[in-house]
Amino acid sequence: MAATFTTTLANGQTIEYPASITGIRAALPEESREKFDEEVGTAHARDLLLILHRWALLPTPAWDEDVEKVEALREEERQVLQARAREADPG
Repeated sequence: MAATFTTTLANGQTIEYPASITGIRAALPEESREKFDEEVGTAHARDLLLILHRWALLPTPAWDEDVEKVEALREEERQVLQARAREADPG
């Protein structure tokens, strides 16, 4: 049996995703594998765990959920910065 991690999404759904370099690579769409090989092969050892984790989640619903959260946080940040700019320069 291949090594896997398990995580629970915000909606309560539990998913498994690969926990080995070979498993992560196999789960990726074929067109992504060359970029994966290059990024993993040239990564500094201190960055490897984060890089593998990102690639492992890429083909799962967890990745989509994370992207949506990040986009929402960035939009909120933009709004706060715009409001602060208006307060600083009331015109």
